[in-house]
Amino acid sequence: MKVNVQYFAMLKESVGKSEELVEINPMPILDFYDHLNAKYQFKLNEKDIRFAVNDHFVDSDYLLKENDDIVFIPPVGGG
Repeated sequence: MKVNVQYFAMLKESVGKSEELVEINPMPILDFYDHLNAKYQFKLNEKDIRFAVNDHFVDSDYLLKENDDIVFIPPVGGG
């Protein structure tokens, strides 16, 4: 199945792009983040990330589905 992933801030810098289409087997979103982390060596672990799918925040055990739009939301600093 294919899912679309959007990256922001530090994650975007690690990946080198803001978006990509990824082919995966069905899995929880946390496992998918760990899979991408192994590939891209993110500087953030999963407890620092919020997960959103199809414009809604989801828990880490959310099971991804075909054509889901995924956003990994890193912490945002302000000032």
